[in-house]
Amino acid sequence: GWQDLHRQIYPELGARWFGNCDIPDLDLLPRRDPDLKTVRFSAGAEIALRHFGLWSLSWAVRLRLIGSAAALAAPLLWLARRFDRFGSGRSGLHMMLAGSAHDGNPKIARLFIVARAGHGPYIPSMPAILLAKCWSRGDLPAPGARPCLDLIDLDTYLGALHGLDISVTRDGDV
Repeated sequence: GWQDLHRQIYPELGARWFGNCDIPDLDLLPRRDPDLKTVRFSAGAEIALRHFGLWSLSWAVRLRLIGSAAALAAPLLWLARRFDRFGSGRSGLHMMLAGSAHDGNPKIARLFIVARAGHGPYIPSMPAILLAKCWSRGDLPAPGARPCLDLIDLDTYLGALHGLDISVTRDGDV
């Protein structure tokens, strides 16, 4: 994790640093769509010093200088909180899809979600909230563990963010 250091320019937020992360979607999405060639998931911290700290720590684990960073979680969280005052309370999420359109021409689609006023935690947690509402109405398939792919569509998700200090920018058909 946290390797492949790269930057992404966001509307309103400017440039943010990212590093690759290992998540279940990296295995699930290619199984769902066999034509999918590449999937990458990245994450980053608003405060560059925090991001480069994680990146450095990832190298320490990768080079086997330390076995795991898990034992450092509590002191690192304490240290990270010392930098909270340097943050803006603004965060974001982006998706980029590249491939071929129906006519065979190259096509790129982008989606940026920008949260202000500390509303960023709603971005990743909203699907769980929506699924809990579906579950309480009995609108989900039979009980049992499974991937949550295709249980909520993008428009439902984006609609649930309405009323929060969150904006969405779409470029292409996302």
